[in-house]
Amino acid sequence: MTTEIWAPGHRYTERTKTGIEVTETRIRLHARPPDGGESRVIAEVPRPPHLTEWACWYDLQFADLFPQVAYWWFGDAWTGQVKVSRAAGTTDARTLVGYVQFTDDETPGEPWLLVDADPLIVSVPLPEHHRQPLNLPLQLAIARLVFAALSDPRYADQWLPITSLVARADLAASFPTTRAALTAELPLIADLLDLAPGRTPDLDLDAPATRVFRLEEREIPLREVLCMLQGVKRPA
Repeated sequence: MTTEIWAPGHRYTERTKTGIEVTETRIRLHARPPDGGESRVIAEVPRPPHLTEWACWYDLQFADLFPQVAYWWFGDAWTGQVKVSRAAGTTDARTLVGYVQFTDDETPGEPWLLVDADPLIVSVPLPEHHRQPLNLPLQLAIARLVFAALSDPRYADQWLPITSLVARADLAASFPTTRAALTAELPLIADLLDLAPGRTPDLDLDAPATRVFRLEEREIPLREVLCMLQGVKRPA
């Protein structure tokens, strides 16, 4: 039986000894082999002529260099269960707050925040010991669960599986190049902001509004954030 390979898509770091190492002549993928063990070079290819580090990540060319990798992770790999509450109240005139739990009911909930701005601003927690800023796919997946919980009771207060692994076919959607690429359908924010703390809203779920959103402190497209967080600079 063939085991699907999953590997780090981030720039190589000496601290973790994982990632993609770009040298003048070679590109090496450092990861733990599929059968486990210490991290090592699991694949290596010649560096294509004129390939820049910017093109490697901004154009997602790393995935083309290693087609044997089925799933990629960035900064950290985490798979588990997540429970997201509906809005529990407001923190100010335009900010909703709710809670996210990870793994099991014994783990305390941590707040998510949704700010009624243009675009919407969503802030979500990450699991303890896995709070890696570069793990943008996990942040995005949790944010989408927040929107789902606000729009549909079937997704609220339910344990749901989630992963930070990104299938190679989903890389472009996980790291869009425009601000307008991230959208969510949800009830009118004005209705949600009228929520009294702890009250379950009675919403018109047949007429959701489509809104553009962004992750907190991520004001540029996520493809640029992926490069920025790794110190990968656009060529002059």
